[in-house]
Amino acid sequence: MSGVSIATVSRIINGNGRYSKETEEKVKAIIKEHHYVPSMVAKGLRTHRMDNIGIIVPDITNEFFVKLVHEIESSLFASSYSSLICNTNENVEVEQKYLQMLKMQNVSGIIYISGGYHSDYKELAEMPTVFIDRVPNRTRNAEKFVMIESDNRQGGYIATRELLEKGCRKIVMLTDRRRLSSQTERIEGYTAAHADYHVPFEESYIVDLDTIDFKSAHEKISELLDEGLAFDGVFATTDWLALGAYVALAARRIRVPDQVKIVGFDDISVSEFNALPITTVHQQVDIIAQTAVKSILQLVQNKPVKNRMNVVPVYLVKRQST
Repeated sequence: MSGVSIATVSRIINGNGRYSKETEEKVKAIIKEHHYVPSMVAKGLRTHRMDNIGIIVPDITNEFFVKLVHEIESSLFASSYSSLICNTNENVEVEQKYLQMLKMQNVSGIIYISGGYHSDYKELAEMPTVFIDRVPNRTRNAEKFVMIESDNRQGGYIATRELLEKGCRKIVMLTDRRRLSSQTERIEGYTAAHADYHVPFEESYIVDLDTIDFKSAHEKISELLDEGLAFDGVFATTDWLALGAYVALAARRIRVPDQVKIVGFDDISVSEFNALPITTVHQQVDIIAQTAVKSILQLVQNKPVKNRMNVVPVYLVKRQST
């Protein structure tokens, strides 16, 4: 129909190889006239990969993850890649099943947000993978991986520093019992700030929670008050924990920030639009997403990857809780 070979048409459609401008215009005109759409299934059979990227997310109801997935999906779409979004609900077994499913789907790569710390990632041995937020504890083929995270240690440091500089000397830290890499690094920041300001602290003030949500923080702060633990600051490792702490204190008529000061982490809407806006550590979701998409495309297209460990800066947003 166009008077050129199938191979030439294929090169024009895929935008690679050599051909003249005249031939390109001729083929594209015929494609437009006949409303031709390339078969991605056929392409996948030929290349053994679909132009799909799997996105594994631990909790699609969490605003931080919602914003992150939205940014990633939009950027992938702009690069002609579709997304398969898999919500694990923080369940390791579900994670593993999704990994197997994505492998069976022949996805080009996986963006793995906050994976379970105890996953062995054997399904990812040869799969281009970008990890966000939590460093995997074991990998089989390190050159296939890229890691992206916020500067969690610095985040823990500046959150604690804010409380110390505002006069707090007994700071409760609400954190995740699982000791994921992001939480461990925030604890390191908390302890480093105490050391730099020559303020001693007791390990009992680092409080582990089974679930990282409003209810857990509310119940734990109420429990600490019932036990008579004296504290004048709360560093909550998510904004939902900060909100839970605030509501628990308000219920006991403990004034924030006059009697107890609070700093959260993430900078999602609940921190900004609470009755008393909460000071928090801002994570740069847009930069994390852009770095993730750039990295996964470099991996799947076999291009050089300059940085395999990427740490995105954080900063403090001061509001009325401190």
